[in-house]
Amino acid sequence: MENLVKDDGELDSLIHGQVADVQQELTRTFERFIGENSQFLALLSPTESNRLLAAMRATANSVLQAEKAAILAQFSLDESTSALSRPVRELTTTHGNLAEALGTRMAEVVGEFSPDREDSALSRLVRRVEEAQTSITR
Repeated sequence: MENLVKDDGELDSLIHGQVADVQQELTRTFERFIGENSQFLALLSPTESNRLLAAMRATANSVLQAEKAAILAQFSLDESTSALSRPVRELTTTHGNLAEALGTRMAEVVGEFSPDREDSALSRLVRRVEEAQTSITR
């Protein structure tokens, strides 16, 4: 029994042997996944083109490009659902087409000063002046 449980006994040797086997297997596993020749270390290698950094850059760049396109689309009047098109459409609906209304109103104002129209303000004024002149000269 003493040979079995003493420090250099059979049980100690058996346990050390089992632990050594597991430790060797664990070392081989780590070596395979994160050792010198592993794919992971190749990604992090400063001597190579650092593929991990390149992959991260490419991913970040593609995400940024997609976000840029999405943001720019919100400022396009070509997209009916864009952030810029919605208020323009709302203003047009609420207040009408301002340019058309202004053009119509301007045509009315110009028409009032046209001597070619009998009912224009300018034609009426000219008639009154002529009538007054005629009555004065009689």
